[in-house]
Amino acid sequence: MMKSKLLFLLICLFISSRINVFSQNFEQNTSKAQLNQLSKANANRLEIITYIERRGEINNSFGASVAGIGDNNLDGYDDVIIGSGHKGAGEALIFFGGAEMDSIPDIILHGENDGDGFGYEVASGGDINGDGDPDFIVAALDYPQRKGKGRVYVYFGGALLDTIPDAIFTGEYKYDNLGLRITAGDLNNDGCDDILIATVNYTISKPVRGKAYLYFGGEMLDSIPDWTNEGDAYRTYLGSGLAIGDLNGDGYNDMLISSTPMDSLENEITVTELFFGSSELDTIPELVVIDSLWGDGTERILFTEDFNLDGFDDFIIRMGARFNIYYGSSEIDTTPDAYLSPWYGAGVCRLASAGDVNGDGYPDVLAGAPHPLFQTGSVGLYLGSKNINPEVDWIAGGGGYFGTAIDGAGDVNGDGYDDIIFSTISLPLTHLARGSVWIMAGKPDLDDIGSGVEETERPGVPQRFTLSQNYPNPFNNQTTIHYQLGSRFRTHVVLTIYDITGKEVITLVDAWQKPGGYEVKWTGKSRDGKEVSSGVYLCRLSVRQSHQIKKLILMR
Repeated sequence: MMKSKLLFLLICLFISSRINVFSQNFEQNTSKAQLNQLSKANANRLEIITYIERRGEINNSFGASVAGIGDNNLDGYDDVIIGSGHKGAGEALIFFGGAEMDSIPDIILHGENDGDGFGYEVASGGDINGDGDPDFIVAALDYPQRKGKGRVYVYFGGALLDTIPDAIFTGEYKYDNLGLRITAGDLNNDGCDDILIATVNYTISKPVRGKAYLYFGGEMLDSIPDWTNEGDAYRTYLGSGLAIGDLNGDGYNDMLISSTPMDSLENEITVTELFFGSSELDTIPELVVIDSLWGDGTERILFTEDFNLDGFDDFIIRMGARFNIYYGSSEIDTTPDAYLSPWYGAGVCRLASAGDVNGDGYPDVLAGAPHPLFQTGSVGLYLGSKNINPEVDWIAGGGGYFGTAIDGAGDVNGDGYDDIIFSTISLPLTHLARGSVWIMAGKPDLDDIGSGVEETERPGVPQRFTLSQNYPNPFNNQTTIHYQLGSRFRTHVVLTIYDITGKEVITLVDAWQKPGGYEVKWTGKSRDGKEVSSGVYLCRLSVRQSHQIKKLILMR
């Protein structure tokens, strides 16, 4: 008995010493903002825009969640939010972007009660109230006071930005942890983004079923969900993955919801259901994708982007030993169209949209792979292209739980290229948990390593938007103008027709618009409704401080 106790004591002392070493190493490495960029090409190295940590605070879990939230203070630079869920009631800190972005928070949001875990999850809300300004969401998973119902707070951005939540949603039962997964998008096509929230641990009786709640956006939000979907004996842990995008191109965003069946530990499967958006949603999926699962099924394994720029959003799921990409279309099927290969061995993984980091017009993919046992991890970036290369193009690694949280940051420094944000936390399961966050700058000369598919010209300016030639051209009574917005967030767009002398004829678009493709008709009339004469006209598309121009020929 004495030998067993002595052995147990020695093991505890060894673990304690290793914890201290890990903590010291983390302090030494991250305090200097050091990280290892393990790219295959020297050109594929990203510059640090800013490095952020909360020095002197123990067990703050700073960086437990991160998110790009668009331009909340309307200064022309995208902003980010960082969650710190362990400190007291928890915090969420907003950092405004800028040409010289600093590491001092501009707004700090606080939880209600000690132990609420406010800031364990943060997310962009899109434009929930339809005012054209970006909004954001913060979750307190342990509300109230470690009892675990969970509570979700919605904040309207722009001119309405303050520290008072504009809507609050609360979980139903103890340990539901409402807000573990959050995403947003306009499912009923009313111009306001809707909020989809999951409580993966929701259960009334065993097994753990999970539940998804949808709240329609609008000027005023209430706490009653407009649509719910509850797991069952087969669809357990429902909500482990959430995503919203217009997959079938009908103008309504659609929902993807993943679940992990209870027997998946033996069969290793995951189930992803597709629900088409409409003015009247139902709970019958239009498509079900069943495939093998690799790793922790409760991680962020699902999101949407238009990877091949065909006008249909696509979705990506982490399945088996790779990330499968399914292209959207008017007839979606369950066969993957492309894939990405993981660069790491064991460990969990998170996926997120990186925006367009190298400015080539194609969305890029960010992945984080922290390793909980060995206190290490890495973050990888896959560059998008017409024929996407499955191999990772950029990797950064470091100590602590590196890659804890990841997201596209938007364009925080205003250079026209989307940036990325990720975090690391030292010893997340102990009282020593401290975190650090990096924001890395996008740039045009990143190489799509090893694709060998096609040579593409890299322009000197980022292709965050594209103005196509009008058709028909020349035209007589009417012509169609198509443009594509590649920015990750809603942005201000102006489309104006000028005559050859530079005099404004008519402004066809002056609005905040989401990423995607748009078409506008011009009937050859001025702003006062009069027909203009035959001749050459100029169509100018302005997005932020950048412009593109096409010539139009009108022949009466």
